[in-house]
Amino acid sequence: PPDTPSQGASAGNGLYINFGARGDERGGGGHTAFSAKYGSPTAANATIVNYGSAIAHKSSAGHTIFSINLPTDYYPNAGTATVHNHPAENAEGAGGDTAFSVYGSGSDSGDKVPTAGEGIFLNYGGTQSKVAGGYTVFSGSSSAGKATLVAYGGSNGGYGGRILFYDQASGASARVQLFGNGELDISNHTKGLTLDELELAGGVIAIRLGTNTSRINLSGSLKIISQQANFRFRKKDQDGFAFNTPFTILSSGNLSGFSAEQFSGNSIEGVEPRFTIVGNDLQVSFERE
Repeated sequence: PPDTPSQGASAGNGLYINFGARGDERGGGGHTAFSAKYGSPTAANATIVNYGSAIAHKSSAGHTIFSINLPTDYYPNAGTATVHNHPAENAEGAGGDTAFSVYGSGSDSGDKVPTAGEGIFLNYGGTQSKVAGGYTVFSGSSSAGKATLVAYGGSNGGYGGRILFYDQASGASARVQLFGNGELDISNHTKGLTLDELELAGGVIAIRLGTNTSRINLSGSLKIISQQANFRFRKKDQDGFAFNTPFTILSSGNLSGFSAEQFSGNSIEGVEPRFTIVGNDLQVSFERE
């Protein structure tokens, strides 16, 4: 195919359905790929549905990929698409997923990276005990753009939908909404993640504590609709975690409107977290005598 520098392939207004693999079939899950090999493709105004699988392999779920392989002059954009990531069918399966990825070596060109654009990404929770939810993941230097990212809670003991940021992925001006036991996981992010708005109607925020705490910075506002905002903390002793030390985990211009009692989290080595609000920063410490 020829290079198309002025425009790439477009998903238009299409409906794309990627089914997950089943136990009696040898194939993997269906997938739609925006690979930016010959131009900058866009999901445009499409509706994309990724169903979960019924077998225990991550790649067997229906999935959509926005990726580049460096070096490249092109990059994919999710446009204004609506993407539905459904849960697995049972406890052995994987949830449907959408991935924004950067492969290869070399530097990208600033904002010319896979981006979620102004898309809407709906990640649904499992409907049975221990069933995985659907998820959206950003890795490398990919960007969430101005997207709306939603993680719904599971039911009947199912896990929630998830939104994950790895490496140096950018939250840009995205809006994140969490419900039930839906999860925002930035524990494998290498630096602070900036988002526009964070709305919590339940949900869990997974954060790594240490010298490079994977904190959240909000350029917009924090909204807490549930009784409490819940965190799941993990630590690396070799990465600067220490007891009796405050770690800033969230910053927002409207944080003064909340109280420390509205935040909760897991204990570490039997020590419960202590939350404090200092100006626009939410800090946590684990005070051990």
